[in-house]
Amino acid sequence: MSLFSSPETELSLLPIDYTRETAVMNNDIMFDQFIAYNVNRFYEFLDNVNNRIPDKIRITLYGIDGPATTSILQYNGDFIRLTIDETRYGYNDEYFNYYGNQIISYVQEKSGTIYETYYLITKNNELQRVFVNILN
Repeated sequence: MSLFSSPETELSLLPIDYTRETAVMNNDIMFDQFIAYNVNRFYEFLDNVNNRIPDKIRITLYGIDGPATTSILQYNGDFIRLTIDETRYGYNDEYFNYYGNQIISYVQEKSGTIYETYYLITKNNELQRVFVNILN
């Protein structure tokens, strides 16, 4: 995954049926409702942002049903760009881009499971979900 390639182009090259196995093989940071994979790479990205080192990762989230929601999170040394591909759902043919300078997290408990959810604070001071990790 090149740091300088277009996130839209990169996301459009992924297969429509982007499986969990393929996402893990591609070193995506992945969450599938039960377990997260390659989480250390996500934390490395956060460290790079804190140290002003450009970086780029792909995050793939799987819900209970339906296709993956895949996104690219990149930092160019000045700001963070989150590009989300929701084209796989069949009712939208756009990529959504959000820009910000900070990622924050909230920890919550739901049905005995503790989750940490990470959000990009956008330039409009809105929260856009980036990633979810199970802590227990």
